[in-house]
Amino acid sequence: MKKWEFLFLRTSTGNGTRSPALINGREVREPRLQRLTVYEYANYLGEQGWEVVSTDSEGKRMVFKREKADS
Repeated sequence: MKKWEFLFLRTSTGNGTRSPALINGREVREPRLQRLTVYEYANYLGEQGWEVVSTDSEGKRMVFKREKADS
């Protein structure tokens, strides 16, 4: 049976673009991530095997999932 892990992303708006603000309830403090747009961050997650499974109508909250690696 497949097992999944989830990532919860909340975004904020600054300088006219949306960027990651909270990842799994923790404030984004890493400068490299703070500079990314949501589009760039979603592509970054996609390269790591994450896929979007849910978003609100304004794109403020997003849920990603990926298959858990066997332990």
